Amino acid sequence: MSKNFGFFLLFLSVPSFAANSALLTLSKGAGLIMPEYALQSECRIYADHVEIDRSVGNLVSGLEARNLQVNLAQVTARLQEAQAGKITETPVPSDIPERRYTGVAADGKEVLLLSRASGQTNTSSSAVALKNFLDMVCGESF
Repeated sequence: MSKNFGFFLLFLSVPSFAANSALLTLSKGAGLIMPEYALQSECRIYADHVEIDRSVGNLVSGLEARNLQVNLAQVTARLQEAQAGKITETPVPSDIPERRYTGVAADGKEVLLLSRASGQTNTSSSAVALKNFLDMVCGESF
């Protein structure tokens, strides 16, 4: 097998993601409160950077972007494992703030990792790892 053919096969083995598609997303919402107290944010992890969109209701907003080199093969593998994970549901109050962790699998389907407002949790160990990665990259204070 030639070197070029081997490289081509390696290239095909890792699913490609569009540069403008987020791999992982953490969204936070404030719940049912006055707009001036409604802190909202969305942290999106791409293959080569992170974007954090913050707002207070629809009154004030800002966008932070920074470089990040994600190990695409690892994230893709964890998303595939999480996609096969079991989703459990627990009852929650209807007005609690949202904290939603999601990813996009290689087939383009959304993978739920955790949704606090709906009480849904993906029990896969890969989902837990991706949730923790989102917390670490996005920061608890975002």
